[in-house]
Amino acid sequence: MIGKRIKERRIKLGMTQEELAKRVGYKSKTSINKIELGINGVTQSKIASLAKALSTTPAYLMGWESAHAARICLYSDKLAALVKKLERLNESDLARIDERVNMMLESYES
Repeated sequence: MIGKRIKERRIKLGMTQEELAKRVGYKSKTSINKIELGINGVTQSKIASLAKALSTTPAYLMGWESAHAARICLYSDKLAALVKKLERLNESDLARIDERVNMMLESYES
């Protein structure tokens, strides 16, 4: 399960096994390959490192939570900081931000 999730997440991010290996401190991509194939196990500390490198949570990699729940967890701190900033703006500035976000979303949808 963990190897499959690591591989899926790595591919989704467009990352090679070699890039992931370097980010988590392995000497070569062989270790990542063996993890993804289920040949090698993974220590708790490496699970945390892999999750960070793959922008997800250890719980997602372990199969304990969905990808959606992992995204919520990852974004909660960022969202809280953003809300604090937004609270300092006036209504006009908030309207401009809303317009800008809508324009950005439209560009992704087209």
